[in-house]
Amino acid sequence: MGNDPDDKPSLKFPPLFFFVILLVVAVEFGISLWSMGRNPAESLKRAAEAGFRYVEVWTEPYEEFEGRVDELVRAIDKYGVKAYSLHAPFFGLDISAIDEDVRRRSLEKVLRSLEIAERLGCSCFIIHPSSKSYHRKEDYEKAKLMLLKSVEEIEKASSGHGVRVSLENMLAPREGFRVGTSVAELREIAEKVSLGEVGICLDTGHTNYNGLEVAEEVREAGDLLAALHINDNDGS
Repeated sequence: MGNDPDDKPSLKFPPLFFFVILLVVAVEFGISLWSMGRNPAESLKRAAEAGFRYVEVWTEPYEEFEGRVDELVRAIDKYGVKAYSLHAPFFGLDISAIDEDVRRRSLEKVLRSLEIAERLGCSCFIIHPSSKSYHRKEDYEKAKLMLLKSVEEIEKASSGHGVRVSLENMLAPREGFRVGTSVAELREIAEKVSLGEVGICLDTGHTNYNGLEVAEEVREAGDLLAALHINDNDGS
């Protein structure tokens, strides 16, 4: 792939830039448009030509993505590809921030992207539960409460629209604490959400990096497992 993300690449991807989404219910594989370039409609076309029937929609850089949604809708109709999931924006955002202004600003953008997921007919809405680590345990505990508050709002907004909110496991810091680095913690949050419909997206690369066993994390997720991000990261 060239330096310009809109260049038409051959379908040969560096290992760390290629991953797939396992659709747990249908047992189907798809690909994230993140792997295919910055233009979502053109990326979807490339995915369709490569034989994929399902994709995960990548939303970064978000303001640029918002301006291309109409084009993406037309591409979905044209190529008959199912947008199974949409990855909510997270660059510069943190829905578990202990600073309420940061949390609210982050939440507003995530909710805007939820509306797009609904428009695209996505079944799964994947969100990052956190963006930073804390040295103090008490700040980490506050962040968990802020995450629950945010997820409650996102879940209420998604209820009745056929989109399952799913929390993705995060990379663990080498020092300090970060919210959402294990499935057990994500399950704890998901089970506290009042509507009880929140799922889990397990990223195998994040799992390996964190020194956890993928099979054990899958078993821990159980019926909450909504999607898998599969890649060949070995944790090194």
